[in-house]
Amino acid sequence: MHEVKSFGPGEIDLALAVQLVGLIHRAWPRTPPVEPEAEAQQRIKSQCEYAGPEAEGPMWHAVIEDGRGVASASTFPRRIKTEQGEMTILGLAGVVVDESRRGRGYGRLVVQRAFERVDQGIFPFAIYQTEPHNRAFYNKLGAMLIDN
Repeated sequence: MHEVKSFGPGEIDLALAVQLVGLIHRAWPRTPPVEPEAEAQQRIKSQCEYAGPEAEGPMWHAVIEDGRGVASASTFPRRIKTEQGEMTILGLAGVVVDESRRGRGYGRLVVQRAFERVDQGIFPFAIYQTEPHNRAFYNKLGAMLIDN
């Protein structure tokens, strides 16, 4: 059984954060290596130091299966400049699924949960960068490619 949960500043416990950072490290190894617990503590601290509007605060979105974090995505406010002026949009990063759980739709679930922040009107849209081989995944979720 799995569930999708979102965690704002101060809401995630360290054990789960370490699991999610471990997923990120396995997908994108750090050079030099960084201990997952140290990075998890830093991410939690950084999230808690956010001082902007509460609704726009950084969040971790996770699929939890049998008490273990098996998929993750992070969202955060990002200021951009447009022809209409500056605006705050949703940044999306660190979308990852445990290799042993891929193909079950967990990546789709965490990204859909992240995009709910746009659907709820908290942000006008989301922006993220991805590798070309991931485009089909995001296109299925309604994303579109833009050039900058």
